[in-house]
Amino acid sequence: MLRMLFLNLTIIGLKMILLKYWKYFVVTLILAGLVIWFVTSIKPTVEIAPITSLSAPSASVANIVSNNENASGVAKQTLSDAVKSAPTKTRFVSPLYDKFKNASDFGAVYFEFAELAASNPEAQYFQATILRACTAFVGPILQRLETSLDKTLDGATRKAALSVLKKKCSNVPVQAVKVSSTALMRDAATRGDIKSQAYLYRFEGIGIGEASAAATSAVRALALSQDPIVIENLEGYFNARNKLLEWNIPSVGEHITGAEMAFAFNLAACDLGYECGALSLEAQIACAYRGYCDAGGREALFRNNLLTPNSFSRVQGIREVILRGFTTGNWPDGFWSGSSGVKRK
Repeated sequence: MLRMLFLNLTIIGLKMILLKYWKYFVVTLILAGLVIWFVTSIKPTVEIAPITSLSAPSASVANIVSNNENASGVAKQTLSDAVKSAPTKTRFVSPLYDKFKNASDFGAVYFEFAELAASNPEAQYFQATILRACTAFVGPILQRLETSLDKTLDGATRKAALSVLKKKCSNVPVQAVKVSSTALMRDAATRGDIKSQAYLYRFEGIGIGEASAAATSAVRALALSQDPIVIENLEGYFNARNKLLEWNIPSVGEHITGAEMAFAFNLAACDLGYECGALSLEAQIACAYRGYCDAGGREALFRNNLLTPNSFSRVQGIREVILRGFTTGNWPDGFWSGSSGVKRK
């Protein structure tokens, strides 16, 4: 822009020379020089902040949780508000999970997952999950269940659910597979599958000192993925600590058990995309094996069959804490580790 100004003034000056107004030409050049000097000498008074690189690494999950765990003063949301305001990423559900939960024939998807397993540890997790689920619907275990249903009043209803499960599992090579579902999950976990890593915490004892702190940090990091299957599988982490540790959550109460924490994670998984309806795999198994055939979805099952009214209310409160934690990053002290040193009799 400044160059164009100088060029225009110069052209005007040249025209003046042609008209023999050389004195005006000199004045014009002087004025042009003064204008350029004045403009370039002005410094901006606003300092512009540098743009942060989009590829810059973010802070570690552990640091984020550590910084936020003691934060306070967050306005209380209702459960529905927390669910509605949850980040979009919490609504992500793996395409492999969609294939798993919508399968009418587990045999077909089992072999599909088995083919993918070598290069995709998540596929191996679902392969293992199918093996684990279908073990109860073949061979002697199935025969004992069918015999017992002949002696129950609700046998017909439970047999109907059992029939659906038998059909789902009929083509799964449960008895021919040489490796256990747990072994498959352990292998998938070592290859980085977070669903398997979360599931395996049900087999881990409670560590002491650094071991306990490392487990707590790892569980927090897994949970912050907000993967609904990870949240579902972390029930095992809390169930393993039932009757050994307690949780005290100000907005819920004291002496919370590991079982109540586990139930709350089960319900939070539903909010994040886990299948919890009346036709889900878990609902069919609950009907066939335990006779909970009129329970409806998971929440109704917990409320009507598995929990006392007081315990269900506490579980709902913990569920709300979990969802709010995902939306705000704020967690009550000791939420992931339990109350330090407190043991249940």
